[in-house]
Amino acid sequence: MSVVAANRQRKIRVNVGALKRSVENMTSFLGLTGKELGLILTDNVEIETLNRMFLHRKGATNVLAFPMCTGSGPSGPLLGDIVISVEKAKEEAGRAGLPLMERLLRLTAHGLLHIMGYTHEGSSKEARKMEEMEKRLIIQAKRVA
Repeated sequence: MSVVAANRQRKIRVNVGALKRSVENMTSFLGLTGKELGLILTDNVEIETLNRMFLHRKGATNVLAFPMCTGSGPSGPLLGDIVISVEKAKEEAGRAGLPLMERLLRLTAHGLLHIMGYTHEGSSKEARKMEEMEKRLIIQAKRVA
């Protein structure tokens, strides 16, 4: 599994290497060998632009997921891209009393599950299923290889 990480924002310090290793733990747990995932860390301005352009929604959001496949899961070597606003993540982490890295891990797990075909907008059952899998991915993300 290859995770290609890019930190496009410079306002908030992030240990991109540690985050990348954690994402690799998540993808390994999901059996995503031989796949490539993009992880883009950005600011509120860029994510707001992407949110408006692709989802036709106003305002900055915390995470966007862009699957490179169709259907219910990954089919080719490119999984897709996860875009996270570090600014928004820091705001949310502060309100929740969490470290920034914890919030980034949760948002990454959330985006990865969307790429895998999970959804939380259709029913409460789907939302619970996605939430449980997010928790499992966070546990895997924190494992030391």
